[in-house]
Amino acid sequence: MKVAEDLVEAVNKALDESPEAIIEQFIEGKEFTCGVVKIGERKLVFPVTEVIPKNEFFNYESKYIPGMADEITPARISEELTLKIQTLSSQIYDLCNCNGIVRIDYILSGETFYFLEVNTVPGMTETSLFLSKSKQWG
Repeated sequence: MKVAEDLVEAVNKALDESPEAIIEQFIEGKEFTCGVVKIGERKLVFPVTEVIPKNEFFNYESKYIPGMADEITPARISEELTLKIQTLSSQIYDLCNCNGIVRIDYILSGETFYFLEVNTVPGMTETSLFLSKSKQWG
């Protein structure tokens, strides 16, 4: 939903599925993700991936149906923005007391990364951003 006139219908549809609904501001931009893993005292921040869904949004179909999203690693952003998102990802990992492997998702609008979520159990399916990219990293 992108226009205010559709808000009531969208909230009612969400409430048909659940007793609660979250309403968020739409942020125009590109989607990126960065994986982080900590094992013992060693923390590894992965290369940044740019996510380009074939649909309007990175939705269920984009995530789980092969070919419905393109993932570009390393992301097509400057070294400065790459370092910024990797640093943010490391900080968020620590602030959220994460353990093991996580994937942290963002929208980049202008030069600002907007934190979307921490995926604390990134999927390990063939379409998983982590699994498919980790094969390339060795």
